[in-house]
Amino acid sequence: MSAHFSNKGFNIVEVLVAVVLMGVSMAAMAGLQITSIKGNVSGHNRAIATEIIIGKIQEFRSYPYFFEVNNGVSFPDDQYPGTSTILDPGTHSELYNTAGVDKTTVVQRYTQAVADTMDFRYQLSWTIVDDPVDQKSATSKKKLSISITWADTATQSDAITFNDMVINKLVR
Repeated sequence: MSAHFSNKGFNIVEVLVAVVLMGVSMAAMAGLQITSIKGNVSGHNRAIATEIIIGKIQEFRSYPYFFEVNNGVSFPDDQYPGTSTILDPGTHSELYNTAGVDKTTVVQRYTQAVADTMDFRYQLSWTIVDDPVDQKSATSKKKLSISITWADTATQSDAITFNDMVINKLVR
């Protein structure tokens, strides 16, 4: 009688090849997952930064400023009570946390100790430049350049910048 063997299973080589292929594909998927998570964190940081910068631009637009013209003589904004100095020419900056709240507000509402426990990773800075009065259109203009920077990782930072935005107000 002859022995008849049937091939009903996998041999060890086939199992090892399958395990190696599965391991390589899982390692590739893990790399994709890590890249995806980093992209999500970066997108989240960019969304917060965008909200902060848009909020500040809206704040600038909400402040009245006056630029009197009398016989060609102009008067600075700060000579009028109730006008904001936030639009004074120069470079200004503020720190913001991940909730989009600036550090000055946190210190005013709570304490410096509370502010020290928070992560103020967003540095918002802006420069205001006065433009001459356009006599034909009866407006005064201010040019705004605004930028926000933050650290995405320990070694990499990112930024959003808007340059030479014009803020117009009617001359009184």
